[in-house]
Amino acid sequence: MKKFAFYLHPKGDAIRGHSPVFFSVIVSDSVEQAAQKLSVLNQSVYCGLLKVTSNKYHVYFSKSVPDANEEFMYIVIEDPESKF
Repeated sequence: MKKFAFYLHPKGDAIRGHSPVFFSVIVSDSVEQAAQKLSVLNQSVYCGLLKVTSNKYHVYFSKSVPDANEEFMYIVIEDPESKF
């Protein structure tokens, strides 16, 4: 098992000069399984991922909200030292 940190920079106005950052840590066998677990927690749909470096990914989700579909991307970093 590995540890994956999911970071989300939401769109919108900055708070006191800084944009808020939301993150979650998921323990799973692979980044795909971690993304599927996060999609269940966030009640969203896992759309896919893009591997940026050996331990960094962009993971895409979508979520249905009233009158629209919201799409968002998490930056995911795999902790190379976490082996459970």
